[in-house]
Amino acid sequence: AATTTSGDVQLTTAGAADVKGRTVILVEDICDTGTTLRKLVDYCRAAGANSVTVVSLLNKQARRVVDLSDVDLRIAFEIPDEFVIGFGLDFDERFRTLPYVGVLRPGTDIN
Repeated sequence: AATTTSGDVQLTTAGAADVKGRTVILVEDICDTGTTLRKLVDYCRAAGANSVTVVSLLNKQARRVVDLSDVDLRIAFEIPDEFVIGFGLDFDERFRTLPYVGVLRPGTDIN
């Protein structure tokens, strides 16, 4: 399992709701590189959304590789560039159900 992203985002729109003329709110657990959000926001705008707002529990600004300056981005917590787990975030399908967000430090024995 990796603690970094592949950067490969594939957007499947089959069955997607029609957003033309609508206000869209995208809810995200963590905004990291911004690659996924950029694709989603661009898709919604191209599909005719009236407005697009992104709300995210966590934000890792230090890892951003995509410009999101034109995105209405609402962040609950800024976090440092560390791998976090819990509260829905996982490592190799583990730790997702922790009732808090914690840092998984490199070299931690998780067995």
